[in-house]
Amino acid sequence: MKVIITLLITSVLLGLLANAQDNLAPAEMDLVEYSDFPAMRHVDDLGFKIMVTSLFKENIYIRHDKDYKRLQPTREALSQTHYYDGASPIVFYRKGLDEEGKEVFVSCGEASFSSGTKDIILAMRQNGQTYSGVTIDMSLRGQPLSSVRFINFTPANLVVLLNDQQASLLPGEDVVTQFKSEEKQYFKFKIGAMYEDEAKLIFSNRYPFRGRMRQLFIGYAAGNVTGSDVPFRVISHRDRGPEPRPVGLSN
Repeated sequence: MKVIITLLITSVLLGLLANAQDNLAPAEMDLVEYSDFPAMRHVDDLGFKIMVTSLFKENIYIRHDKDYKRLQPTREALSQTHYYDGASPIVFYRKGLDEEGKEVFVSCGEASFSSGTKDIILAMRQNGQTYSGVTIDMSLRGQPLSSVRFINFTPANLVVLLNDQQASLLPGEDVVTQFKSEEKQYFKFKIGAMYEDEAKLIFSNRYPFRGRMRQLFIGYAAGNVTGSDVPFRVISHRDRGPEPRPVGLSN
């Protein structure tokens, strides 16, 4: 019976099966620095962490600080913070050749963000020869302190129980639950997929929460299934709110 249910869920989620991985927060990751990284130049620069489900086969750039800067995504985790000093949208570039064989930067996609936003997650996807990005607001307006948030970054409709919050989420939608006590407590986190008007459980876990932390979960489809690869995964990220901006920083 369990095998039959698993097959049904797999057909609904385009082969998505249940699994989770708890990746390190960016503050705990080794930072790799290079000369064309888009670092902060002004206190009002847009700060963004990149999420990709698989690394791209070519380098992708943005225009920042009057030059082309190379992005540094981290596979199936949130990258360190990149910065951008232009207006919406962020335009992505790849290296190409002009008619004379000279190397040039060619636009290959973009991502829009709301005016006044300073802290986002940029979820990037490759679509053939182009790239697209979905921006996730990581200000305290988007997710307050002492809260847990789940974002559905899969192509499927999901039913989610996050502590005492239950929601039906379309692709791209999220649910947030707020904690009032700073004492350590545990919360339930369950994900189901709809099949013939019935929700089938595909993920279930129990997590600790304490203090004024923020915890973010992003569920996504990992791509093609090969061997024992599990295509439905969850990225976990914790922080204490948006990263502080250095006082007195200017162009």
